[in-house]
Amino acid sequence: MPLRPIVVMLLLSSLAYAHDDGVSETPPAHTEKKDAEKSDTEAPATKEPAVVKAGEPQTTVSARRPVAAASTQSVKKEDFENVPKRSAASLLEVAPGLVTVQTAGGGKANQYFLRGFDIDHGTDLALSVDGVPVNMPTHAHGQGYSDLNFVIPELVERVEVNKGPYSARYGDFATAGSINLVTSDHVHQNRATFTAGNFGYYRGLLLAAPEPTEKLDGYLGAEVLTNNGPYENGDHLKRYNVMGRAAFRPASGVELSLQVQSMMGGWDMQGAVPLRLIESGRLARFSSLSGSDGGDTMRHTLNLGLRVNDLGGGRLTAGAYGIRYAMNLWSNFTFFASDEVNGDQIKQSDLRTVTGAFAQYQRAFALGPVRIDTTSGLQVRSDFIDVALGRSAARQPLGDLSRSRVAQQTYAAFTEVDVGWTSWLRTVVGARADGFHYDVDDRLGDADGVIDAGLFSPKGALIITPHESISVFGNVGRGFHSNDARALRAPTVATSYEVGARYRPGRALDVGLTGWGMDLDSELVWVGDEGRTEASGASRRRGLELDVTTRPTSWLSATASGTLTDARFVNGDLVPLAPVWTVSAGINVRTPIGIFGAVKWTQVGERPANEDGSIRTKPIALLDASVGYTFKAFTVALDGLNLTNSTWYEGQFVSSAKTRYDGQAVDGLQVMPGYPLTVRGSVTVTLD
Repeated sequence: MPLRPIVVMLLLSSLAYAHDDGVSETPPAHTEKKDAEKSDTEAPATKEPAVVKAGEPQTTVSARRPVAAASTQSVKKEDFENVPKRSAASLLEVAPGLVTVQTAGGGKANQYFLRGFDIDHGTDLALSVDGVPVNMPTHAHGQGYSDLNFVIPELVERVEVNKGPYSARYGDFATAGSINLVTSDHVHQNRATFTAGNFGYYRGLLLAAPEPTEKLDGYLGAEVLTNNGPYENGDHLKRYNVMGRAAFRPASGVELSLQVQSMMGGWDMQGAVPLRLIESGRLARFSSLSGSDGGDTMRHTLNLGLRVNDLGGGRLTAGAYGIRYAMNLWSNFTFFASDEVNGDQIKQSDLRTVTGAFAQYQRAFALGPVRIDTTSGLQVRSDFIDVALGRSAARQPLGDLSRSRVAQQTYAAFTEVDVGWTSWLRTVVGARADGFHYDVDDRLGDADGVIDAGLFSPKGALIITPHESISVFGNVGRGFHSNDARALRAPTVATSYEVGARYRPGRALDVGLTGWGMDLDSELVWVGDEGRTEASGASRRRGLELDVTTRPTSWLSATASGTLTDARFVNGDLVPLAPVWTVSAGINVRTPIGIFGAVKWTQVGERPANEDGSIRTKPIALLDASVGYTFKAFTVALDGLNLTNSTWYEGQFVSSAKTRYDGQAVDGLQVMPGYPLTVRGSVTVTLD
């Protein structure tokens, strides 16, 4: 890719740093763990720097900043740890308007809805854990596939949310938004938890840590989970997770860290079935038409980090990571439409090694009354992938349809300059340059190819605070998602913009309102008979978002959010499966006497399942709740999922399917039934 954008960006950053001469006030650059009651760009009171792991996206703050955009949030553990969770991906739902569902089997990656996108498994949502990317490009089951099942929820300390493509720190897949899960620096208490529930759900968790010293700290977490689910054939899910972290601080303000994560799992699944068969009574809601669908997966991650708090008056964070990943997935979307004898089951396989590195430098200084924060960084990543699609019957191979070996490299440089001109005016200007190199070796055909591409993405924000409790803002930026390397296509570009306001008269109330729009060069649509997506025409989305948080006391908080979106192709057709409206609300209680609990309500309205809207998905309405009590070394808790026992469907899409009840293939909605009323109880024992 052309080097000029990268050179220009780095020169601008260097010039910003060089302005240190003649500064009348040069405060130390300090970065803090962000307060859940503030957005990640609002300034808490100045204090000593917190220990921050390398790879954590952070924002240097000063005591003079206005409040930030309504689309940017940082949520602390205390605001989500009591909320009932169906999986680790439920942590993402702290972002207003974001909904997760499970399309097939508890071991597969979730499906995500945000800002008018049915994101599938991650195509338009950049996910990371401690700065290490989760999304998998050129994945066997979908571009940007993001499986968060390797995360142990109890070890997540904070969730950082950026909606839209406005942050220069995030690149590929950060169109609808980006979310970084920040895990704990240390475990405060050794403890063990056992959970049991209906449908054969059992989970064991152990968190252990030696007594930390001034120079050494670390912990180990282990999770074992099994679940059969309500389905006729049973999910038979088994998953094993281990996470360990060790930190060494050889000098003041310097930390070296090593983080290891390992996950292995296997499962069966009912698979989606035609809704017409359930509604006609010919098929029970939790029955299956394909008794051998399912999968297995593993992900092993090694993450090395370096943090230097004071380097040339700024902060340096850097890291390197390696990932070994594999997945095999057996699915049948059309049953007997193509092969009346063996059926249409397919096997998707992905085996890859991922290596990457990143470095980020932050510095804050002043030019008279003007406060300037600068952040610049470099990111590189390489994926070496063996990916295949084959036909199978009862998981027995019948022959490959495609098999490729792909070497895929990405590299990027970015910079952001955040200027607080006055107590009421702030601007953020950023830019990002990304380069891509794909080398595809088609093992079964002649679709070999090499492609090199580059993309320059400018970003900008204006924040005005006419009153200390009111902030109005505007954001504009370009983002992108890469396309499957086997298509040999350049990335798909998204241009987005938003305006909004946030009202915060005090700690007791926080209200944000945002109007936004996004133009996408190309849309990915579902091709059910082949179990894949394909590129379609350009699209345009427009939306409104409202979120409200109130904290009347230190032990009680409540949240509510609503979104409304119109998603269409530029020719006027509807974007299939794009969410039209969502509503969520919740109450979180943690009393001083040890009683805690949460209630959560989620709704997703009908969505168009095809371009003309003649087929529509079924709405979702869920009520979940939890209650618990802590007494000395013991904590007991009870979770209830789908308390109203509503009939709902998680995975929903249109496909042309032929079942044993049909004489020919029939177009229609296929669905994956969601769980009925589910109850889970847990006991935690503190071992210290």
